[in-house]
Amino acid sequence: MGLEDADDVMIRKYAKTKIFSIITFDKDFVELSSLFGVPPKVIWIRLFNPSNTEVIECLGTNIYLIQHFLSNPDYINAECLEIS
Repeated sequence: MGLEDADDVMIRKYAKTKIFSIITFDKDFVELSSLFGVPPKVIWIRLFNPSNTEVIECLGTNIYLIQHFLSNPDYINAECLEIS
């Protein structure tokens, strides 16, 4: 996608135009969502220095919550889902 060197604002703009959500460890995306709203929605993984396996387990454990957050009309204006 050519975003390897992009800053957070550029990544957020790309996600917004493509109707993507952002999964991140970075609080900056949460703060940008607070400033500018949705889209994109942000899934904020709150794990300290996790291994890839721990990230995958966290996402797998929370998959139904994530799907609900992304697809439920009741959460259309919700900016961030924090998982750990």
